[in-house]
Amino acid sequence: MQNALAAVALLDFLRIDRRRILQGLKSFQGVRRRLEFKGESGGIAVYDDFAHHPTAVKASISAIKETHPGGKIWALFQPRSNTSVTNIFQEEWSEAFRQADTIVIAELHRKEKIPLQRRLNREQLKIQLEARNKEVFLWNDAEEILANIINRLKQDDIVLVMSNSDFGGLAGKILNALQY
Repeated sequence: MQNALAAVALLDFLRIDRRRILQGLKSFQGVRRRLEFKGESGGIAVYDDFAHHPTAVKASISAIKETHPGGKIWALFQPRSNTSVTNIFQEEWSEAFRQADTIVIAELHRKEKIPLQRRLNREQLKIQLEARNKEVFLWNDAEEILANIINRLKQDDIVLVMSNSDFGGLAGKILNALQY
């Protein structure tokens, strides 16, 4: 929404015909993996998102909360970007996940290449989130997450998969598993 408003303001400033601006907005189909709705099965909605920074994670969860009021939000996060695998945002992550109900944090990508004292501490983050009355799981990869989550999901739950990669195709795998 903010990007669309900024684009409209710029085009208006450049004196582009407003009918053309509206045409462009009407035909815009969105961007892949930017809070992309993958589908719904059994009353469970599945989204895929490129979020990999605390600000983006917080915004994505907030948008889901607004779109699905009252639904239980499962935030599945893969620390994979150069900053998300380090402890540079250790404290910010707790706030970023504040509106999620259940948080799953996958193993850090390339963790062996990051000195221990510089790594994101998943266990510490789990403790911080549980202090906020959040349910938190530290499952390592897409396969382990899929195996553990599928029987826990209930009608009106929302699954939000967040990573700067395709996270092993996790969003699609969850949706497929729900359909059987």
